Amino acid sequence: MELGFLLKIVWNSLGRFKLRALLTLLGIFLGSFSLAGVNQATLIMQEKTRQEVEKLGNNLLLLTNAQVRFRPSGGARLGKEAKTLKLREVTYLASLFPQVIRFSPFARRTMPVKYAKDKVSCQLLGVWPGYLQVRKLSLVQGRFLTDLDMQEKAMVCVLGAKIASRLFGKQNPVGKVVYFFRAPVKVVGVLAPKGSDIAGNDQDEQVFVPLSTYLRRLSNQDWISGAYFNLSSSTFEDYVKQEMEKILTRLHKLQPQEEKDFSLLAAKDLQKLQQQALDLVKTLGLISSLLSFGVGSIGILSIMILLVRTRKREIALKRACGARKKDILVQFLLESSLLSSVGGFLGILLVVLLVLLGVAFKFYPLVLAPWSLGGTFLLACMLGFVAGLYPAWEASNLEILTILKEE
Repeated sequence: MELGFLLKIVWNSLGRFKLRALLTLLGIFLGSFSLAGVNQATLIMQEKTRQEVEKLGNNLLLLTNAQVRFRPSGGARLGKEAKTLKLREVTYLASLFPQVIRFSPFARRTMPVKYAKDKVSCQLLGVWPGYLQVRKLSLVQGRFLTDLDMQEKAMVCVLGAKIASRLFGKQNPVGKVVYFFRAPVKVVGVLAPKGSDIAGNDQDEQVFVPLSTYLRRLSNQDWISGAYFNLSSSTFEDYVKQEMEKILTRLHKLQPQEEKDFSLLAAKDLQKLQQQALDLVKTLGLISSLLSFGVGSIGILSIMILLVRTRKREIALKRACGARKKDILVQFLLESSLLSSVGGFLGILLVVLLVLLGVAFKFYPLVLAPWSLGGTFLLACMLGFVAGLYPAWEASNLEILTILKEE
């Protein structure tokens, strides 16, 4: 019997049992949707994490004056800031390690910034001029801070993209004066949009002033919040990190049992924590998708057995008209395989549509893995074939004479 003719018979047979066919499709659909969805979500989050790590800068090491607490989701938050980290300590650390090619200390606090009648909250950062290169930032308007600004403790600032938009709309902020409480600060530049970093800080809601201005004229403090170090190669990250920890522990006279009043971490440390969270999600997702596939396979098995037993007369008549056992076997295998392949295709199609929808709204980067989608489809087809083996064998071995006599 020709394959095309067999497929036509299979399609007509399933059309007579639409509700049962749809119920069978549902299990495989959910299984393929969850398996393909989990794989795609994991790949998307891995790519997003990689992009966020790149936003932090090349071969970056972060020193901060607070303990970093890690969330189960893989993100990070800072504990209470200590006031023990000094600018001279950061400069001393940078001078000890030839692997440090550039660095920038910083001090930060959250405070309101005002222009005309508009006032918004921002993260104010006092930084060195080299911060632009250390953090791989770029400007869309004006200039960044200069060495002269540092020397003169100039009352100038550079706005993050969102802060500039909230305060000035479509106006050019460069040359305008904003206020931190009552202190007037001239805007000299606007940064290009950068987005949130891997620690969850929105870099577009930051305002940058010279560190000397921050420490002496805006905050009046002698301690800093931390520093970023650019290393010549990522291979030095672990070594530099361990040695800096030892030196800072000694400088701060901390005992072994005492909690450290600082944290040192590389960008890859945050990436590793994100990956651990993704691995957990992926494992749980794979378990649930395999369970869905199992339920779907059992559904195909039970539905096909039911179809065989309700179509005994049809099978007997086909055999009596010359159909071979092989033809009956192939027909029922095609029915079960068609059900599973359609269910698998629909599940994968929904995943692809959701991914494209998320990309269209810029929720995440576009990542589509053909090997993952194709593997899920093949698995769905294989499960349908395996689940249909017993019903197909039972259908091909029915006693046609007994059935015809009973009818």
